[in-house]
Amino acid sequence: MVAIPTTAGTGSYINEWSVLLDQENSRISIPCRSPDLAVVDPVLTVSKSPALTLFTAVDCFAHGLESYLGQKEVKEARDSALQARSRLFWADLLTGEAMRLTGLGLIHCIANILPGLYPQYSHGQICGALMTAVYSYNAQGVDPDRRQAIWTELEQMDKLFQYYMQQLEIPPPRIRDEDVEKIKELAAANINGANNPRPVTGEAVQNVLEQVFLVEKG
Repeated sequence: MVAIPTTAGTGSYINEWSVLLDQENSRISIPCRSPDLAVVDPVLTVSKSPALTLFTAVDCFAHGLESYLGQKEVKEARDSALQARSRLFWADLLTGEAMRLTGLGLIHCIANILPGLYPQYSHGQICGALMTAVYSYNAQGVDPDRRQAIWTELEQMDKLFQYYMQQLEIPPPRIRDEDVEKIKELAAANINGANNPRPVTGEAVQNVLEQVFLVEKG
């Protein structure tokens, strides 16, 4: 099994998860198996739009952030999560490996659910929107030194994300009020909650949703 990624940021070529898009534009996440070989060539990513480049970069950063702040104590994952800096494919590889070793957290509990209900929003866009609110919720559950070590990078990434969202004229995501209960249930049951520093409860999910998204009534 050979993977040839044409986007950098998802870490999909280093783990066993795949997302399929059917003819109705519905996304289905399935466990598969890790590739035996990955051809990682940045030239294959040059046709990505600016928005897709932004969203996959944010997804990559979120992998490192959640792996680094999570409950699992895996030194190799912590080292990989902190090394990721400038070159996106290298960062994607490092944070993808960190994610594989530890799992993720509340950002991905929600970001793995929402695009299935709202296919107009990309996974990376949802990750970017959630980062600061989820960090604030998790802060009490993380060792202060570890929390501080990642704060500067998170602050810089959030500023870049907000800046380019404005430059690209991408409006903030909206969700329907009638979907909130379903999102809460699915996100609270998502496997990534096991590595989150604090419990992923329905109440916590709703609190984050209300901070981040425009919730449309009716």
